[in-house]
Order: sequence, then C-alpha cells, then structure tokens
Amino acid sequence: KKLEPLEATEMMSGIVDGMSYAFEKGLTHRDLKMNNVLVSSRGVAKIVDFGLASMDETISDDSMADLPNTRTVDYAALERATGVRKDDVRSDIYFLGCIFYNMLTGEPPLSETRDRIQRLSKQRFLDVVPIQKADPTLPACVTIVVNKAMMLDPSRRYQSPQSMFNDLRIAARRLQSGDTDAEEASSNGDSGVLAVRAKALSAQNAGRAVMIVESDGQMQELFRKGFKKAGFRVLVTVDPARALGRFRQDPAVADCVLFNAQQIGKQAVNMFNELGEDERTKNVPALLMLDESQHKWNELANLDSRRKVILMPVTMRQLRTAVEELLASDKKTVNR
Repeated sequence: KKLEPLEATEMMSGIVDGMSYAFEKGLTHRDLKMNNVLVSSRGVAKIVDFGLASMDETISDDSMADLPNTRTVDYAALERATGVRKDDVRSDIYFLGCIFYNMLTGEPPLSETRDRIQRLSKQRFLDVVPIQKADPTLPACVTIVVNKAMMLDPSRRYQSPQSMFNDLRIAARRLQSGDTDAEEASSNGDSGVLAVRAKALSAQNAGRAVMIVESDGQMQELFRKGFKKAGFRVLVTVDPARALGRFRQDPAVADCVLFNAQQIGKQAVNMFNELGEDERTKNVPALLMLDESQHKWNELANLDSRRKVILMPVTMRQLRTAVEELLASDKKTVNR
C-alpha cells in the first residue's frame, strides 16, 4: 500500500527509533521487511521477529539459496556483494531504506525472484530503480533519506539508525511546513543529494547564530559562506577578547562560538578557557580549532560537554557537523 509522504515518514521514524534502541543494546535484526512491521490502530509501527533470520556464516551458496526466508538470502547477498561482515548494522539500514521505499511508492525496490542465481546476484541491487524515477512526484526531503539508506557502498549509507532517524525528523518537519518540492531524477539515484541535504540542514538551523573568531579575511569568508549555507546566522570578529566581552554583555548574542587559533595563537585558547570559567558565559557552547602545529595546545584547553576542541585538517562539512552536535548535546543538557 502506498502511503502519503508525511504518514510514511512518521511511521518510518517510529520504526527507525526502535531500531536505534535495539542497536544501542547490541542487537541487529537481519530480517527487516514489510511483513515484520506491525501497525497499531493508532498508526504506531513496531518491529517484530528480531534475530529470527540469523544463519551460520559457513553456509554454502547452494544451501543458502534453498532457504525459505527470502530476506535472509537478501541480507547474505548484500553483505557478500559489499564485503561487510554478518551483523553489520548498515545492512539493517539498507533494508530500512527498502521498507521506506515500499511505503512511499507502493512497490518493493528489489525485484522478486525465486531463481537461485538471481537471488544471490549483486545485479539485483544494481538494478534498483531510483525512487525519484519510480515516483517523480515524491518530495525531495524523503527521497534523500531513501537514497542514502540504500547506497550500495556501505560507507555512504547512514552509519547508525540514529543518524537516519535524525534525517527522518528533518523530513517530517519539512513536510509539516508544506515542503513538497520533488528532486530531479537521475540515472544513479544520487543527483541532488548534497543540495537537498543542505536545504534540509538549512531549515534545521534556521534562527541559530554562530560567532566566528578569526583574524584571516579569507578564512572569515570561508566560514561565513559555509555556515550560511547550512542556515546559520554568522557573526564575525577578529578579536577573541571582544568576542568574550560580547557574550559577557549578552550570553544569547549567538548560540555557539568558534575560536580559530590558527592565526590568533594562544590568545584564542585563553579566551576559550575564560569563556568556560566565567559564570556569565560558562553555558555558551564553544569550539576551539587548533592547527596541526598547535595540537599540543589541546592539553591546555579546559573541556566539558559544552566546550570541545577540533583538530585541523578538517573539512567545512566536518566543522558544521561538530557545531550541530555541540548544539544538540547542549539542548539535551538543558532539558535534563
């Protein structure tokens, strides 16, 4: 049955949240399929039959192909095709993507067959029709999640159920706000993925402000563009002491502050530490960036749940992720 995007996304969020809890307990499922998802009369989805698909890793291809549980064979075929070990949680994530694909389109992504060779063939996974081709009307904020979950390369999939859950919640918020823009279809199912994720992150970070403490003009511009792209409001200052002074006057001037010690030197470390020691500013999330030659200063930084060090070299994407994780951690601390 084909579901409306918001209904499917809310239901999928519940499923993935359950998988995230199981993963934290050291469990994988190994039999994720539509038949193992039960939906209550209130629309709450639950996963059943944990672990019933476990097999001996020494089983032969011939014997495996004769097993009655088709999804069990699918797991083994996927893991052999991608070179990952049995019980890799990313295999569960692939088949979570398959369930979401089925909910959104009304059709399974993997071709159904009883042929032994085809069931074990990598080609079945290569032949999956990208979801934005299967239904070009689907909103991009949901196709991005399906595409990432179903990447054949395990390193490009979500690396944990929690990261998939986070993107599902972003998608749900976008759908609730009326965002139904579709993504242009492509032959490999990956076109527009980065752009759409950037758009989703922009919505997630809307209203947030980050203060950048940086003395180099080119780096200032790089930070400004990089954080604005993700939806942040960006404040820039060259003087660490001035940044500290602004937070002392108004701790809400920005949601987070980033000190780059690369050109500023030890003064950045000193002001980073003072920020955490001052009663007026100790709750402000802060990141300290250290150049390769400054890694030894890591020992001088006073760190806690709101104050972290990030060591260069680092990409803009990694830096944004560090800021977002710091803000998410701070939100959890405040809500306790």
